[in-house]
This record gives sequence, structure tokens and C-alpha cells, in this order.
Amino acid sequence: MTNKFEKVSFIVLLIIIILTPLALISSTFTFLYVAKTIVITLGILAATILYIISCFKDKSLSFPKHQLFTISCGIIISLIISTLESASVVKSFFGQGFEIGTSSFLIVLFLGSLLTVYLTHKDRDRVVYIFGAFFISFLIIAIFHVSRLVFGSGFLGLGIFQNAAATVLGKWTDLGLLSGVAGILSYIALRFINIRKTFKVLLIILAIVSAGLILIVNSNVVWTITLIVLILISITEYRFSPLNEKGVSGFFKKIPIVTCIIVLVVVLGLTKGSAIIQPSLNKLNINSNEVSLPWQFTLDVSSDTIKESPLFGAGPNKFMNQYLKFKPVPINSTVFWSTEFVSGFGLIPTFVVTQGLVGMILWLLLIISFVYTGFKALESKSDTLSRFFISSTFFPSLFLWISTLVYVPSHAILLMTFILSGLFLSTLVYEGIVPLTTIGQNGRASFTKFIPLILIVLIVVSIGWTAVFIKKELALGYFQSGINLLNISNNQNIVSAENNFKKALALDKNDTYYQALSEINILKINALSQEIQAQVQKTGGNPDPEKVKIIAGLVDQAVKFTQEAIKIDKTNYYNYIAEARISELALSLQIPNAYENVRNAYAGALNYNPYNPSLYLSVARIDASQNKIDEAKKDIGLALQLKSNYIEAIFLLSQIQVAQGQIKDAITSVQVVSQINPTNPLVFFQLGLLYYSDKNYQSAVDALNQALKLDKQYANAQYFLGLSYARLNMMADAIIQFENLSKTNPDSQEVALILSNLKAGKSPFNEAK
Repeated sequence: MTNKFEKVSFIVLLIIIILTPLALISSTFTFLYVAKTIVITLGILAATILYIISCFKDKSLSFPKHQLFTISCGIIISLIISTLESASVVKSFFGQGFEIGTSSFLIVLFLGSLLTVYLTHKDRDRVVYIFGAFFISFLIIAIFHVSRLVFGSGFLGLGIFQNAAATVLGKWTDLGLLSGVAGILSYIALRFINIRKTFKVLLIILAIVSAGLILIVNSNVVWTITLIVLILISITEYRFSPLNEKGVSGFFKKIPIVTCIIVLVVVLGLTKGSAIIQPSLNKLNINSNEVSLPWQFTLDVSSDTIKESPLFGAGPNKFMNQYLKFKPVPINSTVFWSTEFVSGFGLIPTFVVTQGLVGMILWLLLIISFVYTGFKALESKSDTLSRFFISSTFFPSLFLWISTLVYVPSHAILLMTFILSGLFLSTLVYEGIVPLTTIGQNGRASFTKFIPLILIVLIVVSIGWTAVFIKKELALGYFQSGINLLNISNNQNIVSAENNFKKALALDKNDTYYQALSEINILKINALSQEIQAQVQKTGGNPDPEKVKIIAGLVDQAVKFTQEAIKIDKTNYYNYIAEARISELALSLQIPNAYENVRNAYAGALNYNPYNPSLYLSVARIDASQNKIDEAKKDIGLALQLKSNYIEAIFLLSQIQVAQGQIKDAITSVQVVSQINPTNPLVFFQLGLLYYSDKNYQSAVDALNQALKLDKQYANAQYFLGLSYARLNMMADAIIQFENLSKTNPDSQEVALILSNLKAGKSPFNEAK
């Protein structure tokens, strides 16, 4: 019976490897990674429970006696301490249920790696089975993407893949990384072992397909890492060559010609790949725009975080909070000023922020130890089969570990990183390079009586962990279903969406779900307000007191929702924005103290997102609406300090200047906007309108003509251009503009009157009511 549990555990592991890259939920309102997280987390926890049950027969526990295992344990302990010191323990441990930076997900990956060691260290065939599972998954993905390239991006779109560069793995570069692993595995198998012709042909096909996909992905990250690993493979082949001939001829004979040729091809791909492949990519409509935070800015965020929390960082899954808190101001002058980066330029650099110096040192030690152990293991074995298993688990793992230094791989790629690393350690155990320390029957007998208790505790923890994770995923499902209802029905299913949000909240006390309920109340308030306005306009009486009372209750309830959200995570500035939104609505309804509440809410948001110019602009709009002009100008000034080319802020300033009768200052403000954004017709229309108001009709003509050059159908620009021509006594030009307007607006009595007056040589608004 025990062996059956162990076998089932291994089968579950194989299923995880096959399904994870393929898992998805066909909905545009659902995160692609949710399905992958469910497969990985529930799969590994289930496999772990099954394996622990199988351990009851032996009443013993074994651990690899190696620094890789020790460092991994250190990282897990570091993760737990960092989580406990986080401002939001639950978010750092579980997150919303799908983030790769959470303690839960990372610990599950380490657990999967250790489980791989236990399930394969006695049987080389199982290592081959895992390779087979990986290749099955890779082939399905390759067929999927090749089919979409051949038949167009609409083929097999499944409602979520909108372009040719969309991939089931998550990001386009991830497809290149997966292909790189497949290519390296295929190449090592072809180089190191003699296999039957059928398998050799299959491996050649896999190698060609992986090379083709790497070429199509055309990522500098993939090219560079592939080059590094291939150079290391060629050095290994040269160093361990069986030829003993010395001298120049011996040197050249030992050079692995095939590997060196592939290295040269990769160098060509790295240096000239874009020029060679880009025309083909354009024809295939492959346009991948992956944006990551540059390494310089990642270092800025890291250094500020280390000053604040040096040892254990801000807490797992908290990179975005730190980015917003210490955002480098130069980003605000770029198109990515409003992008909220959830990670740095690489996964390990991201962990510097979330896990501090302790975490950074441990992760780097893990990679250094892995590299050192790999090359030492290759030196210690001379037989071909042993060297194949060591190489086939070490080099693909190394390929993926290097990627974590310069890139943030998605869930499926990270799973393969840890599974292959577990296979590598398993191979070392099988080869006798790494011993297993056993506690129990065959080890330290004094601990034998405690083994069943320890195993029971591990099972209980695993079951509890699984239950909590399932609850969070169900809650996330209800939440996404509610969002789906609101989007596809144009807010017609508010009640159903609200029920889903409440179900989500019942399963998981998450601040995002409280935000959603607050937004539901805002929708209800807006709907009731429209009903009241329609009723007053129709009857001419007073608003229905019952509806007014309902609105007041909804406002109070929404404020309570946002306050609960802030209690859950006071560092999430979106919680304060939610409070500000409902307070703004209360302000529009003239509810007492609403203005002070709005200001306080935005102050809370700015405390955790101080370099966001849009927040200052929002405050400026509130101040302007309350005729607090000096405060509004001050807020606009703060926004422009952070983002000097902030068009919306300059527009608001110009509107305030117009309201104060400062037309010339307003013109200067909009002139600045026109220089920043010379392709926006609205800007030139606004400028023309200001010139018209200032009676500078020639300048108005120039600005409005520019607006029409940018948008030939801009009716408002045509209208005021015609009036400007009339003011300049250029009646023929004015008539042309209003004749054009009469064609596009045949029912407009105003346009017809102006045109009639112009043709009669009268003032445009002669006899106008």
C-alpha cells in the first residue's frame, strides 16, 4: 500500500509538469497565471501528502547532506521571518492567490524540488519520465504557437490570445526560455548517449523546433543565456575529452566542433538576429512589448529599501509598494510614468527588495553553490551515462537560474527551474556524490518514536495549507466573476456582482474585495442620483426623501468598506483612493465634512505613493471645485515638479487662469502643452479657443487650422475657425467652413443661421435668439 502512495505521488508530479505550462482559464477577466498557480500549488501539496503517507512504513525521514539543501532551508526561514515582519503578513504569504513573489508559492517550489529528489533518487528511469513529461508539454506548446503563426493570430485564440506574441506561458520571452531548455536537453542527449534511431530522430526534431522558436522569440535575454551555457558545455566537453593527444594537433582534436558551430550561430543570433528575423516577424505580426524596470532604477529602489529594512526587506510580494514609495523621479518623464512595476529587472534583484540583505546573500549563495557543485560533479564522473544524467539536469537548470538574475520568469518556467534542480540533486544522490542523512529506523534510532508524530504534523500542515489556498482561489474566482458581470453587462448586473464580491469576502478578507464593494455602492449612488434628477425635472418637486436617505446610507456603508480595506493593508494606496472616491461623491452631494475626508484620503494615498503626479492633480481638481484656487495652484505645481510635461495638469492650470480672467497666462500654459504634444488636435483647439476669447483672431485661425490638419473632421474647430475668419472679415473663408459644417450637421439650425447671415454679408449671429 505504501509503495502505491509513493507511485501515485510521482504520477501527480508528472501531471503537474505536463499541465502547468498548458493550464489556462479562457476569460479576458481572469489572470492567466491563476490556473498555473492552482496546478502547481495544489498538485505539489497533494503529491507531498501522498509521499508523507508512504513514509509511515519506514518510519524515517531522509535529507540530502549538502549545502544546497542547507541554503534552501535558510531561504525558507528567511522568507518566513521576512513575512512576519511585513506590513501585511497575509499578502506577503499568500498574496491574492497567484503572485510568484509570495512566501507560499516560493516555499511550494522548494517543496516540489525536494519532493523530486525523494521520488527519483533511487530510479534513473523516473528522471527520464520527467524529461518525457517536459517534452510532451513543450511539443504541445510548440504545435500551438506554430499553428497560430501559420493560420493567423485568430486561430486558437480561445478568447484571450489577441495577438501572435500571446503565449500560454504568460510572456513571450518565457517561450524562448522553455525552448532553450528543450534545445539544451535535446543537444546533450544527442551528444552524450547512444540511442535508438527513432528517439534520435525525435530529439533532432525537438532541437530544430526549439531553435526555430528561439529565433522567432528573438530575445536578447534568451540569446545571451543560451550563449553562456553553450560556452560552458563546450569547455566541459573539451576538458573531459577522452583524447590524450598533446600539442597543437591534440588541442584542435579535442575542440567540440559541433558545439562551437552552434555557439557561433547563437552569437550571430545575438548580434544580427533582429536584422535577420525582424522582417519575417513583421509579416507574422509578432510584436512583443515586454516592459521591465531597468536595472539602474531597480538598484535605486533596492538601496532605499535596504536603508529602511536592511536585513529582511519589505516583505515577500511587496516590491510594488517599495517601487511606489521610492520611485525614481526620472521615470515620470517617460511613457511609463504611470506603470506600477511589481518586480525589478530580474527575479533575484527583486528579492533584494522583498527579502533584504539576508535573502539576497542566501539566493546568491544558492546559485554559486549550484554552479560549483555541478562542475565538481562532472569532474568526479568519467562514465558516459553518469555524465549524461549530471549534464542533462545541471546545464538546463543553470540556464534557468541565470535567467532569474536578469529576468522575471513566469510560473511554469520557475516550476521547471526547481524541478530540474531537484533532478540534479537527485542524480548526485544516485551517483553517491551526495549522501542522504536519515533520521529514524536506519539512522538515529533515538528519534524513531517521534517520526510518526512529525509525519502527522506535516500532513496536518499540508492539509491546512491546501484548505486555505483553495478558499483564496475560490474567493478570487468569485471576485473575477463579479468583475466579469460588471464589464460584459455594462453595469446591468450590479446586484449579482455585489453578491459575488460578498462571497469572495466571506472566504477571504482581502482589501481588494472591500474596494470592489465600495465601487458597487458608487454605481448604486450614481444610478439613484440620476433617478432623482429625472424625477425633479419631470415633476418640478423636491427629491424623494426616501431615495436621499438610501444614498446617505450607501455613502456611509462605502466609507466603512474602505476603512476595513485600510485596516487589512494600510500600505496599499489603492485603499485610500477608494476612500477618496466615495468621499468625492459625498462632496458632490454636499454631505458635511466630505471635503476634509477627501483631502485626508489623498494624503494617505500620497504617503505610500508620494511620486505620483496624478494624485496631486486629483487633489487640485477637488480644491478647484471648492473654489480654493491658491491650494489648487499649489497642488498643480507639485504635480508639475514631478512631471514637467504633465499635459492634464497644465490644462487644469489654464482653466483656472481663464476662470480668474487671466487669459494671456492661460494661452501661455496651453502653448507649453502644444510644444509637449504637437500631434494632439484638442490642444490646438483649446489654444485657438483661448486666442478667440482674447480677440486675437489671426492667432486663433492659425491654431484652429493646425487642429483641423490633425483631425479633418473636428467640427468644433471648424465652427470657431469660421467665426475667427468672420471676425477678420474674411467672409469667403468663413462661408467655406460653415458650408462644410452644414454637410456634416444638416439638422443644426444654428449652423444654417450663421451660414445664411454670412452669405448675406451680415454678422454671424444677426437675429439669433
